[in-house]
Amino acid sequence: MSTTSIVVDAAQTGLAYTADLNNALAAINTCHSGTTAPTDEVVAGKLWLDTSGAHPVLKIYRNGWKSLFTLNTTTVDMNINSITSTGITLTGDASLGDSNKIKLGAGDDLQLYHDGTHSYIVDSGTGNLKILGNQIEFNSASNTESMATFVENGAASLFHNNIAKLATSSTGVTVTGELAATTLVGDGSSLTGIVGVETGIISYFAATTAPSGFIKANGATLSRTTYANLFAVIGETFGAGNGSTTFLIPDLRGEFLRGLDDGRGIDASRVFGSAQGDAIRNITGTLTASKPPAASGAFTVVGGQGGGSDGGQNTASLYTFNASNVVPTAAENRPRNLALLACIKF
Repeated sequence: MSTTSIVVDAAQTGLAYTADLNNALAAINTCHSGTTAPTDEVVAGKLWLDTSGAHPVLKIYRNGWKSLFTLNTTTVDMNINSITSTGITLTGDASLGDSNKIKLGAGDDLQLYHDGTHSYIVDSGTGNLKILGNQIEFNSASNTESMATFVENGAASLFHNNIAKLATSSTGVTVTGELAATTLVGDGSSLTGIVGVETGIISYFAATTAPSGFIKANGATLSRTTYANLFAVIGETFGAGNGSTTFLIPDLRGEFLRGLDDGRGIDASRVFGSAQGDAIRNITGTLTASKPPAASGAFTVVGGQGGGSDGGQNTASLYTFNASNVVPTAAENRPRNLALLACIKF
């Protein structure tokens, strides 16, 4: 048979049988085609166009027939069964059909594929799935909106509608908007700007020590520098301290609080932060010079003296006054109460 030498550069990468082709193609003078494999002059590197299927498949012989290309109606698909070289370089796109997977690792531990609806990166190995980069971004399909960004030695940010809502920093985490949580763990001693725990608020606690972030409202003298936030709120209302570096907080020990009148007229002329001494409503009673004598209210007729025709029953000789006849009494004026520890937020 006639031969034609076709030289294939043995130094090229990508096909393990390059050296065989360089020798075998010299013996191949035709590309056989048909529905059955050729049997004459079958040597490594012989080509056969298999027409037995719906689309012709170009095959090459090496320890059996191996598929190279499938000639579809509009495309030519390359079939790679095994490449044992230093690597492979593709120019252009590599397309895989739905649910066809790219498998990596000795046990196919890492798989990438699209099932027609969703895209998947599946890691079933024993180690970690690592995505390495100095700056990593997760963007929308149109690449017009950020969803998450991670910067080396910088912020990690989560976005909503292309607006960063949570971002880390060297000092903590910044949340833009509302933070909804069912449970918060910690004493909150370093929290600032929390609505409902404003500086200067008075709270009562069922304990004998002030909780973190609070101090006993005991009239203490405090530093204007150490307690700058509290001084900015109450100032010198409860005492100026030394007038320059200290100030006083309210002393609520043993005291009842009363809402500022603020123009209502019930406790008129009261100054904000001022103390008020004790007082009670007037207790009254009457004595009647009658026969027999009569008393009401806080007065009581105890008895009389004799000497009259009535045997002493019509002339009162002793009257007593006792407020406990009409109200509960004690050594002080007080309403019903429960003793708790008054504290102020600083």
